[in-house]
Amino acid sequence: MRFALLAASAATATIVAVSTALPAVAGDGAQKPIEAIVPAFAQPQTASDVVPERVDLVALGGIASDSTRFLGSDGYAEYWVGRGNAGNVCLIMAVKGEAQVVASSCATITNFYRQGIGLVAGADPKEPATSAEAYLLPADITSDDLGLGMQARSSAQATHDSLISLRPGSNEGVRTIERHDGSSFRFAPVSAALGDR
Repeated sequence: MRFALLAASAATATIVAVSTALPAVAGDGAQKPIEAIVPAFAQPQTASDVVPERVDLVALGGIASDSTRFLGSDGYAEYWVGRGNAGNVCLIMAVKGEAQVVASSCATITNFYRQGIGLVAGADPKEPATSAEAYLLPADITSDDLGLGMQARSSAQATHDSLISLRPGSNEGVRTIERHDGSSFRFAPVSAALGDR
């Protein structure tokens, strides 16, 4: 999973974590269209899918402005998905609060299919009151598959279980799920991957 752990001062921050792109490949080697992995991309962009002006998509991984789709919001942040440089899948987060933190984490389509995208950002990413933690999952993986259940879902109705919003510092561990196609999906919370747990 591609991770970013970000902090900002009281000034507006724009931060990015990116990787290179490869075609999406299922466990049996069959190509999958991006819309099958990220259903939000199957829908045309609407006015609600456009990010606010303070979100610098170029600085966040060269994300194409016509590719963004609104995923949902919670009390801590708003979330979008977009296509970055070389076709990467990017999770975009605008953290609510005075710090005006905006961040993204991008992954190749193949890495996204295997691990999803995780992102923690805020004025102090280790402080739950001033930060947000979110995960974007491929369409065939749900929060129920991960054992996270309803408490982990954001208000993202259009993406169903694809967006998970946790509180930074929540006690979630690494999980591996076997898919029907024989491949596996590995969910590793950002703090677990960074050794905080």
